Amino acid sequence: MKPLDHLKSLLTNSNFDEAALKVQELQGSTNPSEETLSFLRSLLFHEDDELRQTVVTTLGRLKDLPSVPLMAKLYAKWMDPYDHDYIFDAFREMGDSAVLNLTAVAKTTTVPEERHAAVWGLGQMGGAAVPVLLDMLEEGGDDVIPAMVNTYDPRCAPALLEVIKTRDNDTALQAAHSFCNCCDASCSVLVPEILPLLRGSKIELRLELIEALGRIGDERAIPGLARCLKQGGSNVEAAAEALVGLETEGALNALWTGLSSGKVKEEGRGIILSAVLSHPRSTDGDKTRALRTALEFCKERYQAIDLFIEAQSHDCCVRVAREYAEAPEPALRLAVASVLSEADSEAARQHARYAFDNGDDEVREDCIWLLLELGDAESLRSAARDSSMRVRLEVAQGLGFSSGLPRSVCLKILAGFCNDRSLKVKEAALSSIFFRNEDRDNETGLAYEAPFLFSKSGKPCDFIISEFHHADGRIEYSTLSDEVAALEHPEARAIIARWRSAGGKRATSYHSSSTNTTLKP
Repeated sequence: MKPLDHLKSLLTNSNFDEAALKVQELQGSTNPSEETLSFLRSLLFHEDDELRQTVVTTLGRLKDLPSVPLMAKLYAKWMDPYDHDYIFDAFREMGDSAVLNLTAVAKTTTVPEERHAAVWGLGQMGGAAVPVLLDMLEEGGDDVIPAMVNTYDPRCAPALLEVIKTRDNDTALQAAHSFCNCCDASCSVLVPEILPLLRGSKIELRLELIEALGRIGDERAIPGLARCLKQGGSNVEAAAEALVGLETEGALNALWTGLSSGKVKEEGRGIILSAVLSHPRSTDGDKTRALRTALEFCKERYQAIDLFIEAQSHDCCVRVAREYAEAPEPALRLAVASVLSEADSEAARQHARYAFDNGDDEVREDCIWLLLELGDAESLRSAARDSSMRVRLEVAQGLGFSSGLPRSVCLKILAGFCNDRSLKVKEAALSSIFFRNEDRDNETGLAYEAPFLFSKSGKPCDFIISEFHHADGRIEYSTLSDEVAALEHPEARAIIARWRSAGGKRATSYHSSSTNTTLKP
């Protein structure tokens, strides 16, 4: 049977999956017959998604130009509202030979969606399509402006910049986005025209222009970018990134000026510091000096913590952190501990303990995870005993995942929560115990788990029993019942009896209305 006849047979029998595979085989054809191509075109609007997309891709590979207007109609029909990339991919496969066909569709169709497909197809092809797009723009076709975002062709830049300068609306913003993508070093002649636009433009447009200056890489842009460092908000990040992209000594000096300027807003100083640290011309000595300079301008120690976070991946961070080893602020000492956690674990433990002992609940919470990482069991036991509910909860959650402490140590600390006055903390601790006891024998697990059945007064907690219900597969209910009986708690035995009689499910009257605590990963 001929391949085309076989394909028709598969379609007659609604075997669309095999039909798609058969169409895919045709992609390697070197000289397909007109009969084959015509039949494939008839399948462009087939109801089966996979078959239709395979046909589009195949016709693109075969460079079948008569299918171009049909694909534009397919786009307009919107048969697949979630993915039209395969149509634009097919246009790109056809290359320059499809430019005339797409241009004809764009200029003659009366269906806006078909024109959109043709214009965006031209935009994604670039190359020979760029002069066509520029002609359409000159004729007043504003819809080609967003399509130029995919050309990445500097030939589009002058025309797009003219749109930016003469329009004050969404069209100008669309032009700026496309302009940014089209800029490269060959656009340096445009820098004097771009710089004045940085002063009065809306923030969204200004950010596009700043990025464009970074891509052009002309040093004449440095004064304008340096001014943006002082404006705060998104301007700082965009300007700093652009100055890093310039990779020149002048750009690094501009960043240094911004870092040491009292006019730069505090929230932007960390961004500028990060730019100095990552600039290609920045030496190790520059990085150390930059961190010290940034820290000198901190009005609050929490800002210093943010600066340490920015610098943490650089060697200079450890050196500078040691200079703050005697700082009295608990939050700053916590930052020092975090920086030193890999370089000097014993010193890190000392700083973390200081921060925990002297800090507020926010600092103490942050300390817990560092203490877990450092394996400081003594501090964690203290935290489990003598802390606020939110800190005890942090301990109970963290011990379920700690890799810095042996499992047995974690379980012993968690067992101490069985009489905690907060049911929320008890639930979190029990969840961590279940997690730690996974794949362990039941009797060993129950030594830690059974006491959680009861409140501090000795009464059973349905709130906690619900946790046993969620642990199905990790403990045996019969073993649990025996354990409870051995502890001689009649009310608890009654709950377990009802639970078991329901096939291991909780009785309705004991359903907990509480939500489960989500553990931190």
